[in-house]
Amino acid sequence: MRRRAAVRRGPRLRDALAAALGAALLVLSASGCGTGRAPQRDASGATEEDTMDQGIAAQYALAAERHAELNERVAQLQRDSAAEAWRGTSTVSEVIPASGFELGAELPGASRTNSYYFVVSRWAEPGAGSAAELVRAFAADWRARGWDTSLAASEVSGEPRATALTPDRYWFAASEEGGALRLEGHSPVYWGAFESLIEAAAERRDAEDARGAHRRFAARDASGAIVLEPGDYRPFPAWEAVPPAAKGRP
Repeated sequence: MRRRAAVRRGPRLRDALAAALGAALLVLSASGCGTGRAPQRDASGATEEDTMDQGIAAQYALAAERHAELNERVAQLQRDSAAEAWRGTSTVSEVIPASGFELGAELPGASRTNSYYFVVSRWAEPGAGSAAELVRAFAADWRARGWDTSLAASEVSGEPRATALTPDRYWFAASEEGGALRLEGHSPVYWGAFESLIEAAAERRDAEDARGAHRRFAARDASGAIVLEPGDYRPFPAWEAVPPAAKGRP
């Protein structure tokens, strides 16, 4: 009798073990472990592991290229616009990347320390009514380029705002703000040692400032802005601005 009872329990035990194994596989699948899932790649096609395996000097050189690329794209949008007398207010901070965590949805897995992106803003004062027309012109142009574009009015002020996301993950916005036109651009989010990059960029920017380099970007008008024609932007701080002897080997 006991033997038959044991036989009846055998399949139940196997079923329970199978169910437990299935649940474990589901957990592994959800976490991406043990499934062969490809690692997440940033806009450059790099994985986090590949990027972090590079020294900070190599990552810094890539950041410099990405800073320049974003500024050149914003400059081209400025040139394509009828707006004139462009101004900037944050040339000192624009050379410092922001944490990719702020735009985490753009790169799954981005945290406060493993990723970054750049931001650029420019202003123009075309006059009452003209800023809204320019915003709509930007929206029409971006749609014509095939970019993912939206145009909406602020629920508070009623002023228009156009946004666009390019196929290679650059994001742009044009908006009317108190009669002025604001043009903003974000680079894609990239893997990178964020804290090391901002420390290196800030230290080199300050070293350049101490030597008087890029002094004209410190000049401001009465409103606290600086006139910046399209394509005019503070360069990313040179890696050589801090001598290797002062920092040791990268």
